[in-house]
Amino acid sequence: MTIKILVFGQISDIIPQKEMNFSNIKTTEELNKELIRLYPELAQINYSLALNKKIVNQAVPLNEHDTVALLPAFSGG
Repeated sequence: MTIKILVFGQISDIIPQKEMNFSNIKTTEELNKELIRLYPELAQINYSLALNKKIVNQAVPLNEHDTVALLPAFSGG
């Protein structure tokens, strides 16, 4: 399954690839665990996952050609 990964801010220093192939990854939760396994530095920062431009806070099924964005924590004022 091909899932496009978009990274922003300090996360782009950790994950240099913009597109990755995954097999046997069925949910955003599984993807997040795999990314942390591949890039342990991710476990040290706060970030959100957005699936096809919608932030998700739980395990959501993934489909071929989905786009997942890793968004660093930010604040506004």
